[in-house]
This record gives sequence, C-alpha cells and structure tokens, in this order.
Amino acid sequence: PPAIIVVGEVCALSDKLQWREIMPLFGKKILVPRPRERSSSLTEKLRRLGAEVLELPAIELEPREDNSFLREQIADIGSVSWIVFTSPMGVEVFFREMRSMKKDARSLSGCRFAVLGAGTGRELEKHGCLSDLMPKVYDNEALARELLPLLGAEDKVLIPRAAIGNPEAD
Repeated sequence: PPAIIVVGEVCALSDKLQWREIMPLFGKKILVPRPRERSSSLTEKLRRLGAEVLELPAIELEPREDNSFLREQIADIGSVSWIVFTSPMGVEVFFREMRSMKKDARSLSGCRFAVLGAGTGRELEKHGCLSDLMPKVYDNEALARELLPLLGAEDKVLIPRAAIGNPEAD
C-alpha cells in the first residue's frame, strides 16, 4: 500500500498516536482456521493485542447423522461413572441428544465430568454441570494421565467425540 505522509502540527502528537504500534502483536498477521462459530472469541482477543486476523475455517463441524451408539449410552447413563468431553461441540451434541430423549441433568447425578480445556468447561456449565477434572495441559495425553488414577476397576467412561477426531483420544 502507498505510504501515508503526515505533515503539520499533528506530527507533534506522534507519541500519543502510536498506541497501536506498541501492542504486542502489532504487525503480525494471524490465520485462524477454527470453525467460524468457535473462532470469534479467539479472533477478538488477537485483534485486541494488535494482530491483523484472517478467519479461514479449515473444518466444518456437523453432528453425526447416526447417533445410535450415543443414544444407547445415554439410555444406560446410570452405569457411567465419568463423561469426558474433548470439545465444546461434543458437549453440545451430547446434551442435544439428552433433550431429544427427554432426559435432563437429574439423570447425570452419578456422573463425574472431565473436560479438555476451559472452552469445553464453559460449554458444560451452560448445561448446569461443572467439571470435576480439567488437565493443566489441554491435550489428550495429559487428560488421560490425570484421569487414570481416579478410575476404579468398575468405572465406565463415556467419551462423546467426533467420528474422525484425533486418534489419540481413543
């Protein structure tokens, strides 16, 4: 782009007008490939730090057409000790299926919840449930490392997740 040349008395204000240039991410161009419905918060934070942000969703999240396995697990939710959510979408789909089956949070009274990340925890809270475990490092390995010592031999764990998600989550 062409350079803008400023002349006159306004030049004396250059120190006060450089507020954007001193922001930590000024001059950085950042691509956010997250799905559009999940990127606005991150995008806004990056912009507040001075970054130029381009949202370019690289994946699209859609609920499975056939959720029969999840529906079977929800029908027998009383036998589940832990429900592990690895994404906000997993929480959303799980509770959508619960509602479609005319079940509410009372049927989850015997369950404990583990979440992978603060965003997933916030989504769980929207449904009236708090997480019992969120690893300090937001990855599947850390989650497994912190959850395993809490499990007994009889505990059943349900992990509602994407059909083609990270294979390490299995």
